[in-house]
Formats: sequence, structure tokens, C-alpha cells
Amino acid sequence: MKIFLIFMLFLCSSVEAYSLKDRFGNAFRKAYQSKVFLYSLGGAALLHVSKQDQKIADYAYAEQPLFRGNGIHHSDFFWDTMRIVSLLSAFPHEDRAYRFSMTASSMFLATNSVVVTKANFKRPIPINTDKDQDNPSLHASDSFNAARLLTYNIQDLYPQVDHSHNYLPWIGASLAGWARIEDGAHYPGDILISAAMGDFAGIFVYELFYPTSANELRQTFFQLSPNYLGLSYHY
Repeated sequence: MKIFLIFMLFLCSSVEAYSLKDRFGNAFRKAYQSKVFLYSLGGAALLHVSKQDQKIADYAYAEQPLFRGNGIHHSDFFWDTMRIVSLLSAFPHEDRAYRFSMTASSMFLATNSVVVTKANFKRPIPINTDKDQDNPSLHASDSFNAARLLTYNIQDLYPQVDHSHNYLPWIGASLAGWARIEDGAHYPGDILISAAMGDFAGIFVYELFYPTSANELRQTFFQLSPNYLGLSYHY
């Protein structure tokens, strides 16, 4: 965490005072308007209200429809692979050191946000095991963070290509999250909240390094949404 704070101080010192507020405000606005962020939080709320969280968790753990009792190993595979590929995607760029710093800083924020939340937000896991408190999911948060960073890095490397159907990173992130549900470690709602946290960190840090105009939308499979919440970033 100290490393991240030192980096943020460096970033703040690199921009003029009058633009610092706009940079952070626009980054925050872009992050909360992501479709992944909005849909994930909405889905988690719907599962909670409809009381389907436990039913889906019980079904996934009992039936093991995808990973057949080996969820943790598959989740680790997707988790590690996506983070490594996301970091490697920074190197083909001309500003590889700067972009690698952006990617690593975003991963650091996503990981530590979950670590801090785990320590302060206690929720029993679906299946009674020796680890009875585990929320949100580090696997899901980091995987969705890596998916967002990977799509941005690829899009910036090949801006002339249509990236609106670049859905493969999101499938990998979803499989990492589902594997943790089958493993009995998390409720589906936990995974969705974790996905929102990881995606938010990905967009927020990216926009601090590569700020875009307030009205510019990036062409990705889960691109930014209109300002449904009606919140102003001028604060």
C-alpha cells in the first residue's frame, strides 16, 4: 500500500494543480459508468433481494457443472494466466515502462481493495469449511481487473481494429469467478461485487495514466455506459 501511495504522490506532482481535480473526477466518473460495474452491482442486489444467492451456490457446489470438483485449481489457472497476460500486454507499446506501471498499479489497487474489504466485511461462505469468512473474492476481482486492462492495452495497440466483440478476456474472468462458486468459497453475489471492484480499479487507474475527455467512450465489449446515475464529476 505504501508503494501505491508513493506512486499516487508522484502522479499528483506530474500534473498541474488546476487539472488534478478534473483528472481524478473524470477517472471516477468513467469507472462508475462501466457496464461491468453497473451490471455487476445490480446483479448482486437482485440475487440478494430474490434470495437466489444460496440456491445457486448450493447447486454449483453439489452439481459441479463445469469443473467437477476441481474449481480451485481452475480458478488459480485463470487468475494467474490473466494477470500475466495483462502485464505482458504492456510491453509491445512504445511507452512500455509507463504502461507497465499503469497495469501493475491497477492490479495493486484491485488486490489491496479486496484485502482491506476482507478484513472488515465478514460474511459466512456458502459451504461450512474451516474457512468460514471470505468475502469478496480476490480471484474474481483480480481477473476482472486483468480483463479490463487487457482490453484497453490491446485496443490502444491496435486502434484501427474493431474491439467491440473482444469478449475473450471477460469469459476468462467469468470462469475464474464461477470456479470459486463451484469450490464453495463464495456466493454468486460475492463474485459480482468482486467483479465490480476489479473493473472499477482497472478503469480508474487507467484514466489517471491516460485521461480521456469526459464524453469519449472506449470501444470495448463492455464499454462505458451513458450517465444513468446522473452524477456530476465536478466536485
